[in-house]
Amino acid sequence: MRKIVILLALVLFAETSYALMPVNLYQKLIVSKNEDEMKLVRNYLGGVKDALTSANAMLEVNKKQPLYCPPRNLGLTTDNFIQLINDGLSELDKTMNKESLKGIKEGELTHYIAIRMQQVFPCKN
Repeated sequence: MRKIVILLALVLFAETSYALMPVNLYQKLIVSKNEDEMKLVRNYLGGVKDALTSANAMLEVNKKQPLYCPPRNLGLTTDNFIQLINDGLSELDKTMNKESLKGIKEGELTHYIAIRMQQVFPCKN
């Protein structure tokens, strides 16, 4: 448990280019009963949410296709992101073969979130 907290702290407080969290670490921490671990996960996801929202806004300002297109009146929260991630991973557990699933779970959470947002909120061309 202590190793996970130390690893997560290093991940979250490292230089931005190295601030990565694998999907499988997220899955371990999101079910944690440890308040500090949950706070770190929520802070990480809040940063991802803010970054994706900012990227979308910049693309729209520059009249380019956004990454994903949620309804205008939907204010996405960190809790929404957690639900979208968990629902998507649960569906993958049911539908993917073990080798493909292993690749996703060893991959970076931010990449999975971006793909998941595109699935849930596709943009109409």
